Amino acid sequence: MKNTPAQIKDLRKRRAVVRIIVVVGIAASIAANVLGSSGLISAAIVGWPPVALLLSLEVLTRVPTTRRLGAFGRVVATIGVAFAAAWLSYWHMAATVSHYGESGGSQYIWPASVDGLMTIAAIALVELGAKIRQLEDSAERMVKAEASAAPLIAAVEQAVAPATPVWLPPIDEQRALRRESALKRMNASRSQQSG
Repeated sequence: MKNTPAQIKDLRKRRAVVRIIVVVGIAASIAANVLGSSGLISAAIVGWPPVALLLSLEVLTRVPTTRRLGAFGRVVATIGVAFAAAWLSYWHMAATVSHYGESGGSQYIWPASVDGLMTIAAIALVELGAKIRQLEDSAERMVKAEASAAPLIAAVEQAVAPATPVWLPPIDEQRALRRESALKRMNASRSQQSG
């Protein structure tokens, strides 16, 4: 893959944009949850689920796994945290939106837009992280393969390199001899013409 560094750079940019989307969704969720709370302790309680979701997503997307069981466990735990956060946050947002005038079922749809956005962004973060790791691993394997093959390539090139026969003078000497003989011929023809 010739464009692996460019692909990785592009995917990292995309991941940064998706992270911003997640943060906006978390901020909207926290704001809606806290807006409906009655005090500081209540605000801390209702603000926690979106923060827990953000932190679990960061751990899931930033820490590479070494074993399938560990990866599976982290994904399952993140899904559990996401479900709990979505459930708690959904009902807090629905109550807040209802309190501020939404009715006729829209108070139940509005929280789904925030949670849906965060779900899409969370899946995108996981996919982008996996693709970046795959490309980085591929590039690392290519570098290692080239490094391990370099001595072998050098030995083969040395073994099959055409050798200059010993009885021929080196190329620079041949050029110097040709130039010298050409100059002698030119001088000889000039002296004949002048004389």
